Amino acid sequence: MGVKISVNGEKYKVKSKNWYLNMIDYPIQIDGQEIRVVAVGNKVDLAVDGVFLGSGEAYTPLNYMPSGVNVYMGISCIGGFVMAGVIGLLIGACFSKSYAKKALEAGSTKAIIGDFIMCTVIQIILVFVLVYALY
Repeated sequence: MGVKISVNGEKYKVKSKNWYLNMIDYPIQIDGQEIRVVAVGNKVDLAVDGVFLGSGEAYTPLNYMPSGVNVYMGISCIGGFVMAGVIGLLIGACFSKSYAKKALEAGSTKAIIGDFIMCTVIQIILVFVLVYALY
């Protein structure tokens, strides 16, 4: 099930560029003018003539998200759940949002790898705390 955008009665079916975080950058033509509908997470804005209408910032296309980011997201969430249950899953989900935002902003994987390592360390520490508390 995809997301639909409705403009002047016309519906456009769009698909997010990421499985975890809603990322849409979709062009719409109105009277020969290109308008971009940009959504990241639950924040949606329109870009006209290279400027976002809501924020007034310059429009920049959504950066390509490296496929490795999706791998880090999966490992953080699934690994966190396997190691520490729901709390580990929640930690992985919080860091996964950080991975996606850093990939969009910087496009560099060094900061993402640093966050991935920090997430893994926190989840491992949580495992030791849980094991110590149970025994």
